[in-house]
Amino acid sequence: MDLFPNSNMCSALACLMKKPTLIEESKIKLDKNDFMARGESKFYYIIYSAIANLFMDGMREEITPAAVDEFLSHYDEPYKIFTQNDGVEFLYNIISTLGSPDSYHRHATRIRKFTILREAVSLGFGLEDVYESSDDDEENTVLQNRFEHLSVDDIIEHYEKIVNEFASKFKIGYETEGGVAGENGLQLFNSFKEEPQYGVSTCGKLQNKIFRGQLLGASMLRSASTNTFKSRTSLGEATDLAITKWYNWKTGKWESKGLSEKVLYITTEMEQEELEPTIWAYISGVPEERIKDYNLSTEEVRVIEESIQELNECSSFYIEYIPQFEPTTINAIIKKYVTQYNVEYVFFDYIHLNFQVMMEMASKTRGMTTREDMILGIFAAGLAEIAKEHNIHLSTSTQVNGEAIHSKKLDQNVLRGAKNMADKFTKGIVMTRPTSEDDKIIEAVMANLKGVNKKPNMIWHIYKNRHSKYKGKLYLYVDFDTMRMEDLFMTNDRDELMEVTPLELLVQEEEKEEETLPF
Repeated sequence: MDLFPNSNMCSALACLMKKPTLIEESKIKLDKNDFMARGESKFYYIIYSAIANLFMDGMREEITPAAVDEFLSHYDEPYKIFTQNDGVEFLYNIISTLGSPDSYHRHATRIRKFTILREAVSLGFGLEDVYESSDDDEENTVLQNRFEHLSVDDIIEHYEKIVNEFASKFKIGYETEGGVAGENGLQLFNSFKEEPQYGVSTCGKLQNKIFRGQLLGASMLRSASTNTFKSRTSLGEATDLAITKWYNWKTGKWESKGLSEKVLYITTEMEQEELEPTIWAYISGVPEERIKDYNLSTEEVRVIEESIQELNECSSFYIEYIPQFEPTTINAIIKKYVTQYNVEYVFFDYIHLNFQVMMEMASKTRGMTTREDMILGIFAAGLAEIAKEHNIHLSTSTQVNGEAIHSKKLDQNVLRGAKNMADKFTKGIVMTRPTSEDDKIIEAVMANLKGVNKKPNMIWHIYKNRHSKYKGKLYLYVDFDTMRMEDLFMTNDRDELMEVTPLELLVQEEEKEEETLPF
């Protein structure tokens, strides 16, 4: 069966010629590989590449055939294919006869669906139940209508189901490793001398000491009530890992943040456009509300633009928005970014139940009744195990229950839904804003503490920490306008000051590879 939709490609190219901004405005983000297939001419691929490059060069209005011709004339082999196929005449023809920009989404969707099918076939999958034909006209109409009503996600889920069923049928279980205590012990001991066991830097020097940095294979479960900045805190931490510098308004200079790490932020409630201003505020030090209101000085505009440029140059901060999700989807997304983009730091905004999660759990338990706390516990444990399996650092959040307001000790017992959610995580904290009782403790501690000039406005109750001896209450100051944080001091559960030595973890920059040419 033909899996190369020529008519849709012609129409899509005509739409893009008339309105090139569709490249970034459409929900379906086509790329040049959607216009190329084994055994087919590169003609459409070359035209799309030219349009995309002209758009990136600043052409936002209609792109003319002459502009495409001029652009391609600088590339010998692509231009040869373009002229052999009467490219200029072809473009004039499709512009005049095809491609109302309003129809672009329909054509782009169909093109992407066929790209998925070509990829599936190349990997050895069949087309049954997705794209079939019949010699019987009536039956063929039914089959084609079925395909037309399938979304891109429907097709992907079809093949995911095949893979998951295969894995469930034949997978024996988790791999195990055994050994004798002391075996290779001296080698391990000497490795601590050569390179102490620390990860990259956190957002605070006390946190670096408490958690030994952001260790790979570790996992963090952060819990808090609504409006306690769980998601914005994790977004600030993710940004801190991904950037190489931020702006200091006190010195009027950019300051190094070390190496840019590859980070994935999975959001289930807010789209990327809603998250971007928080990220810019963190890098620039300009309050987020003033960025959104565009109530800015000339200098602030310059710094924000440089902050956005910093993000683009790092190209290491990935954001996935998935409003409807289940554990299998989360796992697949993380595996994709770990294997294809070498991501080592993953943030999943927060664990909660939805219809898809409950349906997947029901499927795995063959319809047996499963309590909410059990579902949440299984879901959370799966996330923590992903961190171990892929040797990444994973951070996620949960809500706390109503008992948190009255509880003197905040630990896993105040987690909403299931206290066993924290079992598999290596770090567990509950975030709270200081109460009037906390303020009395803060005043007493700060009266005898030198060098701390800011009053804490956030407390982390660290109830689980497998990486060091430190557990208790970490007091922080968070600038809620920019989400920059500063850890100030730590006490034990008896509100006695603990001695925690601030630790700075430095990482050197690495050279970047040169970008490839457009063809």
